[in-house]
Amino acid sequence: MLPSKGIITARRPKSEGASVPLPPLRFQSWSHDEILAEFLDNCLPLGAAQEVPLSWLRSLVSMEKEIDALPLAISALAIGWAGHADREPQLIDKGLQLYNAAVRQLRDDIQGHSPLQVLATTAIFTVYELFEFGSGSSHGWLCHVSGIAATLRTLGPEMVANEPYLQIYSFVRMVFMIEGLRRRQAACAAAPMWRTIPYARSAKNQFHKFLDLSLKATELVEEADSVQIPANPGAFDHARETLCHLIEHIRMLKKWEEEAQISLIHGPPETLGGTVMSLPQAVDRTTLRGYPSKIPKGAPATFDSLQDARLMHLYWSVLLILYMTILDSAALLSELAALQKTLQLDNTNYGHPAQMMTIHQIEREANRLADNITLYSEFCCQNLWQSFGPMVSIFSLEAAIRWYRSYGRNREESLAPNRYLEHCQALLEAVRMQSGERQGFDDYQNATFGAIDVLRLPWCRPGAPT
Repeated sequence: MLPSKGIITARRPKSEGASVPLPPLRFQSWSHDEILAEFLDNCLPLGAAQEVPLSWLRSLVSMEKEIDALPLAISALAIGWAGHADREPQLIDKGLQLYNAAVRQLRDDIQGHSPLQVLATTAIFTVYELFEFGSGSSHGWLCHVSGIAATLRTLGPEMVANEPYLQIYSFVRMVFMIEGLRRRQAACAAAPMWRTIPYARSAKNQFHKFLDLSLKATELVEEADSVQIPANPGAFDHARETLCHLIEHIRMLKKWEEEAQISLIHGPPETLGGTVMSLPQAVDRTTLRGYPSKIPKGAPATFDSLQDARLMHLYWSVLLILYMTILDSAALLSELAALQKTLQLDNTNYGHPAQMMTIHQIEREANRLADNITLYSEFCCQNLWQSFGPMVSIFSLEAAIRWYRSYGRNREESLAPNRYLEHCQALLEAVRMQSGERQGFDDYQNATFGAIDVLRLPWCRPGAPT
């Protein structure tokens, strides 16, 4: 349970001249539900037309807490955030203590209790790890995600179709997708039954339609990486089939963009100029880490406009990864040339997507995507309404950086300073957790969590053992 009144250290008064967007929080005697409600009121929009990834946390306020680990986890998340938001080291330490206590408590609570209680607690652990330590350290959050996967597998997709299971599952689908593309391995949530059955009674919005396509992309990049230069007819067929799957999937993603009709209200500058731009103040890495900032009065952007930009930022990144997957493979490039030659001789296949996908066209389109990622990076990387810590920003920036390093922004001006690459690298340095920042916590992590390859777990595979 939440520690009794008076245990949380009193807050120090702010020194003169210090400024914060909103007054500091005072919750020494509050209940865990009140602490969570304060976090949600400060960090989540009251109304939004777009998907609010952390909306499932609101359902926990009224949920009966059947296990002690759940209120401990709730308190750890909210108090840890308050400590960073108000620059109170003692609260940050208290949040870490509560998190450690919650992890230990869940070991005692996990047997014989509601799967929903365990699932909610483990999902909060994942959020805390991503906010506090970022996605660069995999010990904690990946272990928690594996626990979520195991719980979902026990429940089955039919049960997950019910709330609040579905809200939590919708949140972790994003985590599965990003990590799957980062590792270039098929994510467990990509299986057809986990893309369809949970949403059988719910109409999917554009966000979830995009996640479906992106999860499928994790399977395609893993398949593409296994393709070799054809040495026999069977290998030839495999390379041709894989290439056609990639081309068709790129077409489906572009169709999604046309149907989504997302309008980006806050446009980027036309170029980055002659010098590297200074890092945005909204990326408050030193104080907030990966936590969302308090919602300031008169915020320059609405949640919906920022969410639209972040969704397009992610879309450009996934599409860029698929283009680079083709360009990186000698076998696929060879098949692309052969396929185009075949199509030129076959008039019945006029309009085939491969006809509009020469190497030059792929490079030009990929360059446009990388530039879009770069130009919108500051707006999308800000802490306001951040739901996954720096994970999404890191994923997009790394995709653009890999393009610039491997192919360059302009082959004809290869010696010119690459301001776009430099900008992405500087921003990535600002949002990514540094290797030494969590050194003091690593001993605990190594002793608590083992090395688990969560994306290789068979929990959602058809016919997987139960």
